[in-house]
Amino acid sequence: MKIVLIDLDGPLANLESKFLEIWRKRFPEEFFVPVEKRGTLYLSEEYPESLKEKTELVTNETGFFINLPPVPGSVNAVKNMVSDGFSVFICTAGIYKNDSCLNEKKLWIEKYLGIDLARTAIFTRDKTIIKGDYLIDDRSNITGAVVPEWEHIIFDQPHNRNIKDKPRIKIDWSNWQEIVMP
Repeated sequence: MKIVLIDLDGPLANLESKFLEIWRKRFPEEFFVPVEKRGTLYLSEEYPESLKEKTELVTNETGFFINLPPVPGSVNAVKNMVSDGFSVFICTAGIYKNDSCLNEKKLWIEKYLGIDLARTAIFTRDKTIIKGDYLIDDRSNITGAVVPEWEHIIFDQPHNRNIKDKPRIKIDWSNWQEIVMP
C-alpha cells in the first residue's frame, strides 16, 4: 500500500484566496500581490517591509485557518486516493506565532476530509523525517534532518512554476491519478 503525504496549505486549503479576501476588506487602500504574480512561498516575503506586520495580523488571527476554503478538486482527490487503497496522511506545519493554527488545521481536516484523516494528521516543521512514498507539497525545495524516502510531487502554484524536474499536480487536481498511479 502506497503512502501519500499531503501538505495542507496550498494543495488542500486555499490560503491565498482567503488571505486576499481578508486583506482587501481590512486594508482596501494597501498594495497587494495577486496570486498569479506570487514569486515566493511565503506571503510576507511578497510585501514591502512596511506591510509585513499587517500580513502577519491576517495569517496569525484566530479563525484564519479553520475558514480556509478547499482548493477546487482537492477534497475529491483525497477521498478518491483513500478509496483507491492509498494510505493518506495530511502532513503540515503550523505558524508558530498563531496559537490556534494547529487546532484549526486539525478541525479543517475533520470538516472536509473526515475524522480519520484528522486523527492521523502529522504536524511537523521537518517533513524529511516522515516516511512515505510521495509528498505532495507546493514548497519547491524541502530540506531537513535526513534525505527523505518519499518522492516530492509539486503542487502547482505560481511561485513554483520555475521547477521543471519534478512531477507536478495541476492546481485543480485533475491529473493526480497520472502522477500517483503511473
